[in-house]
Amino acid sequence: MRSGSVIFGVSVSAVLLAAAAYLYLFAHDGSSRHYRKSIDLVRQMQVLSTGWSLEVTRVRSDPLADFDSLAGFIPRVARLKEKLADRAHRIPDLPDRIAGEINAFISAIEAQEERIERFKTGYAVVRNSKRYLPLAAASVSRQASSSGNAGLVKAVSPLVRDVKLYLGTPTGTAKSRLKSEIDELRGSNARYPPPLANALGNLLDHAEVLVDRQGRTEELFARATSDELSRFADQLTVNLEFELGRAAVQATYYDRGIVALFGALALFWVVLALYYRLNGRRAAVQPDPDRRIAAGAEAPVLVPARPAAPFASDAPARAAAAPGGRARGARAGRCPPPRRAPPPRCCRTGSS
Repeated sequence: MRSGSVIFGVSVSAVLLAAAAYLYLFAHDGSSRHYRKSIDLVRQMQVLSTGWSLEVTRVRSDPLADFDSLAGFIPRVARLKEKLADRAHRIPDLPDRIAGEINAFISAIEAQEERIERFKTGYAVVRNSKRYLPLAAASVSRQASSSGNAGLVKAVSPLVRDVKLYLGTPTGTAKSRLKSEIDELRGSNARYPPPLANALGNLLDHAEVLVDRQGRTEELFARATSDELSRFADQLTVNLEFELGRAAVQATYYDRGIVALFGALALFWVVLALYYRLNGRRAAVQPDPDRRIAAGAEAPVLVPARPAAPFASDAPARAAAAPGGRARGARAGRCPPPRRAPPPRCCRTGSS
């Protein structure tokens, strides 16, 4: 195979290998791995959010529970949010729709974190007032009984009962009625002795806190423990799995393209080898014109012989061959020409 043919084959091979490497980079760009990791992170955050909601429910139902367990979720959520955002940025050619959904999901996680923090702050105040409301009512009743204010004792008991009912089922009507009762008792606080007035003011402060903050705390609790984030995570997982399937199909096409390029490369070299082998055989059967010219220059040139020119010494022979020249030829000492053979007997004329 000539050097020019080798250079041509190497050039074509380099082009095909470069195309195969390009397809390989597209087929194995890591998008499938990033999609799988993103799906795993979303599911982890979904499980963590569900556990966070359950912990909020447990804290709300236990008057003696602390809030350290709720605070323990915050750093774990922050790590998962950071990992999910970083993984989304690593996905090549991430659709804008998926990127927007991931950002919205992270924002929803942050909103839940804010709601839980607000619930924790509001519920701490409400739980403290719930705990001290019966103690403050007992202190007012005891001092009012000792000072002879039986009317105050009768007014305190219905207030405590209505507050407890309101905490169970907070409604706008019950809130308005409790506001009126609190304002009426606070207006009569000035005519009581200072110790009783202070005890009554403490009771009314706790009742007012419960009336004002219970509704908002319950609203925060409902939003913090809703399944909105879980449904959001399910939808995002479905979309990410769809994109994962699409990336897998594209990778399959790229892999097939790589196989086709390698097949084309092998076929090219086979065809090239067969072509030059046939050319070699053809050159062996038909010598090279250059070689024939060189061989002809070295071989002697054969020139056909030309008839010899008549010489003067041949004149007697020519004369003897002429008519009447037999005797002259005999006299000249030359042999006479051979006699002609007689014809066959059957052909003789006049014979029997």
